[in-house]
Amino acid sequence: MMLHLNSARAASLAFPPPTTVLRPWLAFKSFSPRLPDFLPDSGPVHYYQEEVIHAAITGADLFFYWFSWDDYAYGTRALMSDHQVLSDVLHELDSVIGCASRQWVVDEDVMIAPHPASFYLSGVRVGPPHPAAATGTIWRFTPLLPVGHPGEDADHALSALREMAQAKGDDVVVSNVSHGGLPCGLRFRQSALVRVANASTAPYGVWISATGNATVSLECTGQPALPWPLQRGSMQN
Repeated sequence: MMLHLNSARAASLAFPPPTTVLRPWLAFKSFSPRLPDFLPDSGPVHYYQEEVIHAAITGADLFFYWFSWDDYAYGTRALMSDHQVLSDVLHELDSVIGCASRQWVVDEDVMIAPHPASFYLSGVRVGPPHPAAATGTIWRFTPLLPVGHPGEDADHALSALREMAQAKGDDVVVSNVSHGGLPCGLRFRQSALVRVANASTAPYGVWISATGNATVSLECTGQPALPWPLQRGSMQN
């Protein structure tokens, strides 16, 4: 997941929109030859939905969906449930970030391997007309260390995420993450958790809505708080 998403981020950084148009190819969720050029690349787990969500936030305005209609590919045949999960994720994207007036929160700290964080965080600035907020930023937080074990039920994953991401007054605080080998937390100021119609559609991540120009900070043990997105190389010292 990180390799694909960071490649998309790198393309957007090198040639910002409208120069670069992100239109990824997606395979059906059950298709898992475990080859790096395919999606999903880690088997049919819930990170498939997270990859679609983060790609859309980064700027993808269209997806090319590949599946075998009446045959098998690498021993796997597309099921109606594969089509349904992608449809559900796209509907969730429509309801949370919408299509009008949205712009990726540029993140220049692209680290391909090894990635220094135990999570993936993408943000998109939205404006009217928008279903979730008049103006502000919508964030998607995804732990990269499995919230359960791949293949576990959605309820287990959602329960773990509820422990990690909690409202604290006017803020949302995400705990039990790491960055650069340090135990850390994320603080989203003037923010709220976004409730979706069916949380089990994409249970390995959580939506956070920040109002206006509210900030996000990474707070690690023994280090000063750093504004997110990090400046390139800000955690190297």
